Amino acid sequence: MDNLNITQTPQKTEKIKDNQKYLPYRLLEQIIKETDVSKKIIEETNSELWYETLTGLGKILFNNNVTYYGSVNNGVLDSGPKTQTCTIIFSDGTKYEGEIHNNKLTGKGKFIFPTKAIYTGEVLNGFRNGYGVYSSPEGVTYEGNWKKGLKHGKGKLIRKTMNYEGEWKMGYIEGEGRLKWENGNIYDGEFIANNINGNGYMIWYDRAEKYSGEWKENLQNGYGVHIWYEPKGETKILRNRYVGEWKNGLRNGYGIFFFSNGNKYEGYWKDNKKNGCGVYTF
Repeated sequence: MDNLNITQTPQKTEKIKDNQKYLPYRLLEQIIKETDVSKKIIEETNSELWYETLTGLGKILFNNNVTYYGSVNNGVLDSGPKTQTCTIIFSDGTKYEGEIHNNKLTGKGKFIFPTKAIYTGEVLNGFRNGYGVYSSPEGVTYEGNWKKGLKHGKGKLIRKTMNYEGEWKMGYIEGEGRLKWENGNIYDGEFIANNINGNGYMIWYDRAEKYSGEWKENLQNGYGVHIWYEPKGETKILRNRYVGEWKNGLRNGYGIFFFSNGNKYEGYWKDNKKNGCGVYTF
């Protein structure tokens, strides 16, 4: 590595405002290995105190093996106007290109991770925060809102086996949304912690069935209506239909089964089988 230790003669003394941020070089040199950023002498307003600090464009290699390329203003890492950016390479290989203000990654930016995954969007205090797009070499993409580095708010996730569009809460699918699988099956409804929970509507195109009602941990639980469609080509007006209670994806409790031939069973069920009192109508 090139020797970047400062050898420049400090620039002339400059007075700074009372509220202006600065870091003396005597503090910076404790965390810096090498740098080629110029030195400058600054003096506090209404004071005889003066300090040596860093100002200008250049490279800084920190003791923790983080490398910074960009602007330094009175010892503070700051990309300046929003049209300017910096580049930071972290010790694990993660690369950041974008805005930095008062030593904090804040504004518009781009992260390139060691896995070759990429995030482009809004950043706050070093976290993905606001609107942004994430994509990975495996074909996973997410476009939407983030909070403290986690998916939060509304967003769309696309994978090879499924895609989801709807609400998120601190990294989890939670709230209202639509989930669609690669075989065409669709669920529209409520989620809690990545699971189907609450009220929702499911269509199984591969099984020619649909259900509307209550769910718990991805299974029909509570009250709901399930309909079985006939094979393609059938023109029957009536369909097999169950209206009633469910438990763990099975008919359990009280319910009515309407048969496509017009018959009806009304009574109690246990694990999809008629159980207990009931009335069969032909």
